[in-house]
Amino acid sequence: MIVRSSDGTLIFGESFQTPHARASLLVVHGLGEHSGRYEELVEQLLNLQVNVHVMDLRGHGRSKGVRGHFADLGEHHFDLDAWISHLVAKGELTDELPCFLLGHSLGGLIALTYAARYVANPPAPAFSGLILSNPCLGLKWTPKRLIEAQLARKVPGFLQTFQVPNGIDPAWLTHDLEEVLRYKEDPLVHGWITPAAFTAIEEGIASLPKVHAQLGLPTLFLLSGKDKVVETEAAQRFAHKLSVAHPGKVEVKLFHSFFHEPFHERKRERAFLELKKWILQCLKRPAKPVSSKSSRRGATAKGTSL
Repeated sequence: MIVRSSDGTLIFGESFQTPHARASLLVVHGLGEHSGRYEELVEQLLNLQVNVHVMDLRGHGRSKGVRGHFADLGEHHFDLDAWISHLVAKGELTDELPCFLLGHSLGGLIALTYAARYVANPPAPAFSGLILSNPCLGLKWTPKRLIEAQLARKVPGFLQTFQVPNGIDPAWLTHDLEEVLRYKEDPLVHGWITPAAFTAIEEGIASLPKVHAQLGLPTLFLLSGKDKVVETEAAQRFAHKLSVAHPGKVEVKLFHSFFHEPFHERKRERAFLELKKWILQCLKRPAKPVSSKSSRRGATAKGTSL
């Protein structure tokens, strides 16, 4: 399916449905990749009787736009608005069916900031939970990346859409060499980012302190102990602060030996198991209204190392 975002950009999406579905899952992928890389995740969730809806970010996969470019995270938020509105209009998302939002890497930052805005005034349906797979809440800084970041901040306006390598080495993604080769040979994968997109990511990360009080959803963090792409410690710090603001709603699963992509790792069945267990737990809980009020009484993030 193709939906038109508010600025006219055409966004590609797909829906996978199972009989007698008990929930729906929306998936937001990471930088340089596309929704087609989540076929195994779709299969796992369909077996759990969860409908799965995936989309390609603008400038990625089969969506339109300059590869690797966006001027603001808000552009992705508007794309998500258009996508969700389309699914609601088609009857594929309803208030009767719990809806979860999953974001990986850059998609995790997009999903997190979107959910914080969305929960305050959801058009339909309200989210039942948020899953963040190695979200981009802090960047791994190397000397090369530091120089590139400094240059990106000083690039004049007419060069903001200039494409530069995003610096992601496919070997950093997973220990599974077949998956690394598949990534390298995928024609829909690209290795680009623009100065504007880099700045938008930095601004999104800088906005995170405002998010804690707004976000009262049950949230699962799936984190990797050997991530070379994003900063695991930043996600752990955020998870702790979120658990202080919303006691009992945050769970952290740390996979010590994993690289950046839990769902493509050699032992990815562990990540799928934790994801499915958490969704089932959420479906068993009675629905509670989301509160924006913070509480510091006995609040810690429930964490497990795997």
